[in-house]
Amino acid sequence: MEIDLSGLAIHKRSLFLGLVILGILILLALLGWYILSDGRVLSWTEWQVFKQEYAYQCQLNTLTSGFDDLSELLAAPPDPVRASLVTEQIRGEMDTITIPALADQRGNLLNASDAIEAWALGVTSKDTAVKALKGASKALNRAVRVLEASDE
Repeated sequence: MEIDLSGLAIHKRSLFLGLVILGILILLALLGWYILSDGRVLSWTEWQVFKQEYAYQCQLNTLTSGFDDLSELLAAPPDPVRASLVTEQIRGEMDTITIPALADQRGNLLNASDAIEAWALGVTSKDTAVKALKGASKALNRAVRVLEASDE
């Protein structure tokens, strides 16, 4: 008994493409095994929690980056132009903060940006800006502690 496979007309290009797809699938399987090394499969709810935790971390990074920018503004001599540009950029970034658990931190950072801009323009004192920035710092520290507690 003979089996003739010549009629299938498998081209080298199709064979190469098949091998590439097989290689990609193997890499994805290894990546999944590495990420889920305990061998369990995530349920839909666990996947949603994972996505929200990742979004929380990303948005918290955005907040801390804005806080660092405001700290640099406050440490330098008052510069109204730079302060206006930086605070406008921070306000734009704050529009991306959508996690309700970070609403307090977002509000405190926006208050600090307003106070620092007002200080740079000469409208308020530096003490007012420092107090607002300290309030933002406390709120951000609470969010970081929550994140660290959830990692344990």
